[in-house]
Amino acid sequence: FWEARDWVKDNLDFSKVGTISVFETTIRNLGGLLSAYDLSHDAVFLEKADDLGKRLMKAFGTPHGVPFGETELFDDGQSYNTGWHSNTAIL
Repeated sequence: FWEARDWVKDNLDFSKVGTISVFETTIRNLGGLLSAYDLSHDAVFLEKADDLGKRLMKAFGTPHGVPFGETELFDDGQSYNTGWHSNTAIL
C-alpha cells in the first residue's frame, strides 16, 4: 500500500496528460482515488482527486448540460466531442 501511495504522491501528475475520455477517467481514475481516500483517509488521494476533478470540470461547461466526451487535462486544455461520432455526445 505505502509504495503505491508514495507513487501517487510523487508521480501522478494530471497536468502532463493530454486527451482523455471524460466518462472513463471519471469512473476509473477519479473513482479510484476517492475510493482509496475513503478506505485509507490519506489526504494524498483526496488532493489528487480534487486536482483531477477540477481538470474534468471544463468538460461540463456545455449549454445543454451534457458533458463533452473528451477533454485535455493539461492546463488550458480544451473539451470537445470527437469527430468519429459526428461531434455529438454519446449517452
